[in-house]
Amino acid sequence: MKLFGNLFFFFVCFAFLLINCTHEPKVSTDNNDKAAKKNFVEDARNIGPAKSDAQVAIEEAHQKIEEEEKRMIGYWVGQFGHDKISIVLSEISNGTAVGHSICAGKYRRIEGTEQAIAAHKFSYTMNESGNKANDGSFEFTIDLNENTLSGTWSPYSNKNNIPKSFILKKINIEYKATEGSYPQASTRRLEESDVINLDAHALKIMRNEIYARYGYAFKNKEIRNHFELLDWYKPISIDVRDQLSDIEVDNIALIYDFETYYEEYYDVFGR
Repeated sequence: MKLFGNLFFFFVCFAFLLINCTHEPKVSTDNNDKAAKKNFVEDARNIGPAKSDAQVAIEEAHQKIEEEEKRMIGYWVGQFGHDKISIVLSEISNGTAVGHSICAGKYRRIEGTEQAIAAHKFSYTMNESGNKANDGSFEFTIDLNENTLSGTWSPYSNKNNIPKSFILKKINIEYKATEGSYPQASTRRLEESDVINLDAHALKIMRNEIYARYGYAFKNKEIRNHFELLDWYKPISIDVRDQLSDIEVDNIALIYDFETYYEEYYDVFGR
């Protein structure tokens, strides 16, 4: 009996050691999973479809504007109903004007006529193509003394559309990494300590500020409403991925990781 008892005790001890030596602690496993998932966050420059024809046209227009000396040519930005709009004039020649508008994340080519009213004032009729349900026609005047572009937009179809009036100001396009509440996301590589105490909303704003500094026109209404209240924000592009720096790409991955696993990080580290 004594021998049987010793053997039983031996097997119980052996089983206990085997189970504990081959089972990793749950906390360690969770941390490893987070690190592994973090390593698979894509380069922000490669996420999404190929560059659209609309973005190519935007970049070509920007190049023409840089080469043109006419004061009417360039970017005019201001309020358009509930949203900000950019009206961009890229070509004016022999009474014909070509450009595009960007509003609520959408690009529309516009083309029409120019007529001189005075030495400092010109009137324009600029039409969208009409192949979209929300297309319409712009009638506006540029006053070079006041530096304003003011007028109206009338929809081709009144279904779910209403006319709008606007007064826009001409702006210079200049990227500034220091704009916004979280400029560090564009000026240096972030550490976990920079983001660990931010809530989910602040993380989202920090990440999207990187895109906003380049003039990205947001389609997401919540994000768009946040940035369009800020004077420094100018929606002039629908794809800024290839403008992102290596530092910004790394920071987007870090911030996105904390956004994705916010609840887990919050539970571990608390406030």
